[in-house]
Amino acid sequence: MCGIGVVLYHSRTAEAAGSATTGIPVHALQRRGPDAQGELVVGRLEVSGYELRLTAAVLHLRGRACQPQPLQSAAGDVLLWNGEVFGGGVAVADGESDTARLLAVLRAAGEAVPEVLESVHGPWALAYWHAASRTLWYGRDGLGRRSLVRMEGADAAAGCSTLRLCSVAVPLPASAGGEWEELPACGIGCVRLLPDGTASHLWLPRRASLPPPPRQAPTVS
Repeated sequence: MCGIGVVLYHSRTAEAAGSATTGIPVHALQRRGPDAQGELVVGRLEVSGYELRLTAAVLHLRGRACQPQPLQSAAGDVLLWNGEVFGGGVAVADGESDTARLLAVLRAAGEAVPEVLESVHGPWALAYWHAASRTLWYGRDGLGRRSLVRMEGADAAAGCSTLRLCSVAVPLPASAGGEWEELPACGIGCVRLLPDGTASHLWLPRRASLPPPPRQAPTVS
């Protein structure tokens, strides 16, 4: 079982934002992933108006070799993955890393990320950054078999809005401006950073979690 952590800082006015940004500390996740640990920073808050800090600790279960995370493509897309693909819409060959395979499938999917994730068989929690559209996707499988907690708020130290995601509810300073809550397993979250500096937050319910249509009474002939 791996550990993943994300902090997304964003501000409408980059010049007004501070630079006191921190990610989820590696040591908070290390017990969940003793085989590899890594951190990655995308963007700079005081320059681009956003900063994405990604942290991962990997427990090697699939593939011939351990796949370090965060896993970044040549195009700048990034995947944090805590899960196992057992089939469904993502086919993983023997000896192949399901992390690397899933990143390739998500990159090819474009805007159809929720459809890809709903098709995955197996337990999972993830965060996926699509660089071209400046969109962060996050969620977990419909049965909630991998933990993921979320915190939204305004970070007083950094002077901006924040979204935090983590496999565990790590202690944070009061300036973080929020409380951890368990992420529901009934949908996929999405944050898109818009050109005007604002952020669009969406929660997309799973198709499988929608109520079924009413049953029609049988006709009598």
